[in-house]
Amino acid sequence: MSAADGELDDPVVQAADWILRLEAAPSDEVLERELARWLEQSEAHRAAYRMVRHTSAILDRGPRDAAPIAPRADTDVRLPPRRPRRARWIAAGAALVAACLALVLHPVIRTHVLADYMTGVAELREIALPDGSVAYLDAASAIAVDYRPDARRIELLSGQAFFEVAHNAARPFRVDADEVSVVVTGTAFGVNRTSHAISVAVQSGTVEVSLAGSDDRSRLGIGQSWIYDRQTGTTGRGDVQPAGVALWRARRLVVHEATFGDVLEEIDRHMQGAIVVRDGFLKQQMVSGVYDLSRPREALEALAGSQRARLTQITPYLAVISAH
Repeated sequence: MSAADGELDDPVVQAADWILRLEAAPSDEVLERELARWLEQSEAHRAAYRMVRHTSAILDRGPRDAAPIAPRADTDVRLPPRRPRRARWIAAGAALVAACLALVLHPVIRTHVLADYMTGVAELREIALPDGSVAYLDAASAIAVDYRPDARRIELLSGQAFFEVAHNAARPFRVDADEVSVVVTGTAFGVNRTSHAISVAVQSGTVEVSLAGSDDRSRLGIGQSWIYDRQTGTTGRGDVQPAGVALWRARRLVVHEATFGDVLEEIDRHMQGAIVVRDGFLKQQMVSGVYDLSRPREALEALAGSQRARLTQITPYLAVISAH
């Protein structure tokens, strides 16, 4: 990853940095005055800040609420000291530009608009549903709930969830995650959605899993799992220890022959900031291990170490993993 020196002065990069700094210190009046000074310097600064802050507001406010937040620019300020230009900041600038663009365009905005329940970074949540069922959300996860007289439907919009379903043969309980649907009447199971796979694991009872556009139905019982690879379009079955289903509720992640990229996504749900993988092939490597999600930084170091990759903390909010 490389960038020209001038990219470090890109207003979008600077605006993203201001947003992250303000989130870390929301009551810092000195920081707010420094921001006001930066905004007064040019219209380009103000436009970049409005763009990044507007998107951040959509994500930070609750579901179905996307009102923008106006920047404060009416106080006296002093300019903060200029950061030294080191080689590592060149990579950081390029990564932050990419992160900002992804933030604006990523479907995560849709998730925040549609979600009835959601969690933030490192936040776990237990939700009592109207029928007596319980949904547990992992960090950075979201669901939409649609209960009707003859059906109970949950859409997993992001992340992963575990469901303890109250038995009701007349009202099937259905969980949709993009192309995958899981139907039950009463059981306990987990559904995980990552960027390239959707998986189901059953702790008790039985479930029926189906794939959009296919007539195949897979019936899973206690201790069985199912996975759909969204990149190849293939499915597979496996076995799991029932007690090991949704161990993330205890902030533990146990994986066997999972991809580096999927494990990284799970750890990332528990970390502030962004993680950039410079060498894409790392994401396809298979890993096994036990990770403590209550200590995500150490979990990330262990994951990188499993591939002898280098983990570099560029800022408190940006980490880079590279093969060399």
